[in-house]
Amino acid sequence: MICNVLRTIEEEHLLDAVSSICVGVSGGADSVCLLDVLCALQPQFGYRLQAVHVHHGLRGKEADRDAAFTEDLCRRFGVPCKVVHADAAAEAKRLGISVEEAGRRIRYEAFFDSGCDAVAVAHTRDDRIETALFHLARGTALRGAAGIPAKRGRVIRPLIRVSRADVEAHLASRGLSYVTDSTNRSDDYTRNYIRHNIVPAFRSLQPAFDETFTRFLDTARQQSDCIRAMAQDALKAAALPNGYAAPALQKLHPAVRREALLLLLTDAMDKPPEARHLALCETAVLAGGKVQLSEKCCLIADETAVRLCKAADPFAPWEVPLDAAGTDTPAGFIRLVPASGQHALAKEKLQGDLLLRSRRAGDVFCDAKRGCSKTLKKLFNEAKIPPEDRNRIAVLTVNGQIAWVQGFGADKAFLCADGEGLLPVIQPNHPNANHIQQYL
Repeated sequence: MICNVLRTIEEEHLLDAVSSICVGVSGGADSVCLLDVLCALQPQFGYRLQAVHVHHGLRGKEADRDAAFTEDLCRRFGVPCKVVHADAAAEAKRLGISVEEAGRRIRYEAFFDSGCDAVAVAHTRDDRIETALFHLARGTALRGAAGIPAKRGRVIRPLIRVSRADVEAHLASRGLSYVTDSTNRSDDYTRNYIRHNIVPAFRSLQPAFDETFTRFLDTARQQSDCIRAMAQDALKAAALPNGYAAPALQKLHPAVRREALLLLLTDAMDKPPEARHLALCETAVLAGGKVQLSEKCCLIADETAVRLCKAADPFAPWEVPLDAAGTDTPAGFIRLVPASGQHALAKEKLQGDLLLRSRRAGDVFCDAKRGCSKTLKKLFNEAKIPPEDRNRIAVLTVNGQIAWVQGFGADKAFLCADGEGLLPVIQPNHPNANHIQQYL
């Protein structure tokens, strides 16, 4: 088995430029085997080892037993061990995810916090097969069908080509004990059901299933890596100052185009993109259109370019009294100046409380030019003003009634009928002075 691990380390470059390794140790068979193997190879490679065990706050005394076992094991190996206590159930509730996913996030955060060059986890060939079947059942793309990689970023998996049977045989030959998580026996978890029912069924149909399916996974990984490299090259070739050339993306093979979109969306979105996101974006690239991916991210495509737009956080609502000498606001420095014409405000109507503020829900504005009333929401929608810009637009109210809206002019009720009135103006050199004009 050691020879198998050494071959994996060499072929996958798992230990290149690695001087320290954090080993995730649960106390189970796989992680005990991983710790033993890395300790055996330590003189050859010269790295420093640090073990981390995560107590998820689940399984009560059984979890306490696992933590104590791991600490004792690491003492016997002479490896420093850190036990991290967490509440996976509370974290799952806070994030709205499964307890299993919350536990995984907690573990990897603890591993990365170790500061080591690499994080070694004890996934085996069996885990890779089970994960691939899990992904296939959910309708994965080729990359997901390849299962767990031997290396991803700082995470390395030295046992990824070792079977679970080989792990148990190795531990028996070394006289090493391990603990068993009782939840691993339950079919309530999908992965356990695959392990206990689906994989044995395949093995009964094809005795060499593990070897043949692993060959498929290796092929899928190679082909996926090839398509990804082609997609990366295609994006570089299609790059524009503010996006990507639509004709160039349209000419790509569909598999390469979808991979290119996956790369773009993964980089732009806070969460991994779903299949529906990719399908909608591909349609937009081919035919034009806009896809709202999240509140702060959208893809816009026309006949010339494809752009991913990430909105900045919207300005917070604001309000300030209008001072006679002028007032500094998020929209700019605003003051009233003598003026005449279609946008001027009647002096006699600007009596009482003059307030400059951002828009509010239900605001209604009567356009003096058209003589019709509309909500500011509808007005801003028609002007195609992005949501993140709307709180930067100044609204002048008199005794609570809208008198003027930046970029749209005076409300009909406050319009100066004749003669000279007053007009709000924004300091020209203020960075926000003209931000609205591009939409009008």
